[in-house]
Amino acid sequence: MARFGVYNANYFRMLWRTAHVIVTAVIAMIFPFVNAILGLIGAASFYPLTVYFPIEMHIAQKKIPKYSFTWIWFANIELGLFDCITLCCCWIHRRPYTRCQGI
Repeated sequence: MARFGVYNANYFRMLWRTAHVIVTAVIAMIFPFVNAILGLIGAASFYPLTVYFPIEMHIAQKKIPKYSFTWIWFANIELGLFDCITLCCCWIHRRPYTRCQGI
């Protein structure tokens, strides 16, 4: 493999990553609700990156004065979308787990 160059393998890193993947897979198989927890974590990280930060950056770039009509309108949009995401997460979390019942 001389044409691709020399690659120095770090065996500790390779072993650590392999062990991490195996342990994570075993935990996911033992606890059937890990997928729901990961979904909640994903939803919690989705809101700031796609809703809150872009709106706050727009407010900062346009220098919208605090408590003006436009600022209050953007704050209501942020709060409304946060409520929608929170309610969806709560609804998904409160759903009965029907896979075990054979449905």
